[in-house]
Amino acid sequence: MGLVLNSLKGALRLTQTARVLSTNGAKWVLGDRPANPVLLRRVFEELGATYIKLGQFVASSPTFFPKDYVDEFQHCLDQTSPFPFSVVERIIRSELGCDPKEVYSFIDPTPLASASIAQVHSARLISGEDVVIKVQKPGVENVLLTDLNFLYAMARLLEKVAPKISWTSISGVVDEIQKTMMEECDF
Repeated sequence: MGLVLNSLKGALRLTQTARVLSTNGAKWVLGDRPANPVLLRRVFEELGATYIKLGQFVASSPTFFPKDYVDEFQHCLDQTSPFPFSVVERIIRSELGCDPKEVYSFIDPTPLASASIAQVHSARLISGEDVVIKVQKPGVENVLLTDLNFLYAMARLLEKVAPKISWTSISGVVDEIQKTMMEECDF
């Protein structure tokens, strides 16, 4: 049952990816043409966690990417759209196994930051200590796996079709990125 469910989630994710790309492509054809760095960042944000993470890599690599892309992708570092506080509360309740009010006297509903795989909220423990809570975005692990498996397959295909590219080992880079991202999901 788990394999079937994960396969369905993967198929849904690929469908979502195709929708985002086709919608943005149609907007571009119809004349909505922001600067390339802005367009690419918007598409990455719409595609979600995996691509936001890749955007963070762009933002953090000024020696590899043009300045206008590095500057635009700064938005991916901690300024992505947050998920609702009701979801945050549900996740905290599930993780704690109890009502959050049994542990926290206050949780700020406005996140301090929201990035690719999680968002951060300030809180106060019942004991009076101020703390920060890092809450993983729902379903992010499955999204990362689906996207990165797709990118890996595309990299392998590209290496087969264009053997001169294989020396770059794009698939090896994607594999390393996947390992790193999956480690980041382990809170």
